[in-house]
Amino acid sequence: WQFEITGGGVIRARDLQRAWVIGYDGRAFVDGVEHDDFEDEAPVGSKAKYVSDDWPSGPLGWSFAVLKQGDRLGLYADDHGYVTILVNQRIVSKLKMPGINGVEPLYPVLELCGAAREVALEPHPHLPVDDKQEEIRDNSAEQLQTIQNLASRAFHVYADTYAAAMLVQECFCCTRPQVVPMAFTRLLLTVHMWLLNDCPSIENHSDMLMMLSQWS
Repeated sequence: WQFEITGGGVIRARDLQRAWVIGYDGRAFVDGVEHDDFEDEAPVGSKAKYVSDDWPSGPLGWSFAVLKQGDRLGLYADDHGYVTILVNQRIVSKLKMPGINGVEPLYPVLELCGAAREVALEPHPHLPVDDKQEEIRDNSAEQLQTIQNLASRAFHVYADTYAAAMLVQECFCCTRPQVVPMAFTRLLLTVHMWLLNDCPSIENHSDMLMMLSQWS
């Protein structure tokens, strides 16, 4: 993105258009407009540690200003439009944000202000897992093993040629109207991001494993 700053003004993250911003003293902004009517679905009592008499707390009920050096801040946007904020692997806010649909790619924006002077980014973050998520992770490991086993056999150029021919047949020579499954769209987006990231090892790319599992 390119921004034009006029009159000596400073663009803050909360002023960005086509953006969802959560931060400051516990406030949420959509397309540059503050919203205070979000229903927070975080666990009861999860915010208590991040409330202080020294700092005001906004509509979210807690303040980012209370965070200390060494705290680990996480942000997760899911396919259902929820944005989850985690501090030290614990959920403190979970908001339903309009416009997040799990299809269009999202890009992080980080603003250093107030007491924050520097941050370190975790290249391969992991969400805290419950029993169900642990089962999904185990299934992903099995999926990875299956992919690796099949990959060693699909080495002949005829295999790729046949697969391409089938795609052409279905897309251009079929009289039936084509319906693109959402899982396939997400898989294409994930592959695109994987290529942009210089094709990291699959075991270090959990999104790829998840999308392959859903597509299969």
